[in-house]
Amino acid sequence: MLPQLENDLVALIQASTLSPKLRAVGILPDMADDTLVKQFGVQAPAVYVSGGPFRLVGVSVSPRFIVAAVAKNARGHQAARHGDGVTIGMLEMADALVAIIHNTSTSLTTWRVLSGDPVQSDAFDKAGLFVHLLVVECSVAPDPALDPATLDAFITITNTASLAAGPNEPTAADTITLPQP
Repeated sequence: MLPQLENDLVALIQASTLSPKLRAVGILPDMADDTLVKQFGVQAPAVYVSGGPFRLVGVSVSPRFIVAAVAKNARGHQAARHGDGVTIGMLEMADALVAIIHNTSTSLTTWRVLSGDPVQSDAFDKAGLFVHLLVVECSVAPDPALDPATLDAFITITNTASLAAGPNEPTAADTITLPQP
């Protein structure tokens, strides 16, 4: 279910009128921070999707995803943020993504944009990149096709994600301890 939701969100953006204005739309690559910054610089303007934490609410699962709008413009920081009529800017992408995603239904769910926040990062600043993160959520029924008996035993899950390295950079971290019989 979670992989399909992530893929559905990418497909929604790829099928939108925003997609032709981007060099890349995809799942956030799993690579070292400096390599990721370099890839962002090459592929900007781009939009990346990454699965995040989820909550159990009653009998449904509410997963959250991060949608990252990445912009760069040789004409300077204002053009990278606002666009210049030729290359789309970070804030233009954020506006378009809210319109594309919020209250839109895909194969499994209807999406909600919860918040958006520009990322302040020395690594992004040095690369001339501007990044805006949207937090997107949906609600779905748990996947009945998943048989817990086929999974390896585990007690604690820890997930930490960051778009840039450094002590003052935004990091999302979750630790979940599962009840044991």
